[in-house]
Amino acid sequence: MPDNNHPPYFAFTLKSNQVEKEIISLIGITTPTNSTEKIIDGPPLKLKALWDTGATHSVITKDMAQKLGLIPINFVWVHHGGGNSLEPVFNVNIFLPNRLVIQDINVTGCPETAGRFDAIIGMDIISQGDFSFSNFKGKSTFSFRMPSFKETDFLTETINNHSPLVEKKLNRNDPCWCGSGKKYKKCHGDGE
Repeated sequence: MPDNNHPPYFAFTLKSNQVEKEIISLIGITTPTNSTEKIIDGPPLKLKALWDTGATHSVITKDMAQKLGLIPINFVWVHHGGGNSLEPVFNVNIFLPNRLVIQDINVTGCPETAGRFDAIIGMDIISQGDFSFSNFKGKSTFSFRMPSFKETDFLTETINNHSPLVEKKLNRNDPCWCGSGKKYKKCHGDGE
């Protein structure tokens, strides 16, 4: 629990027993309230959201926006894989799995995704926190916290804590420092 000198951190982790090619979590979306009170409980998390570091802004499918009764506040030109299109902008609250609400954020409408997901969480939200995705031993782990807690530097961590080049020389038959479960000689060793 953070002390009074630090803001509260909201984090969640999703795990899969296989290597995932997409990061999808459940979220909730509502229209903003006029209240200045902090929102604690939101709607059930039933919408599927793709976390996409290649998306500058968060989006919602037009079909889901219609189902939620969202009313466009504007229209903007959007550049995407299919070209350019004029899309509606909606003002919403987004509820993440860590009980954190992103209040009063503008999201853009997007073409349908054939049921794969209802929304995209873009860099407008991701850049406000710490984002991690790993595929260790064939299992995927995604973790997000907001606000950002500290700098993450995997290179420095590897060199300081796990690399055989630092202080300790690994024997060829030792477990590899990368955690693969293979012997060093069959993984990051000389391969003989």
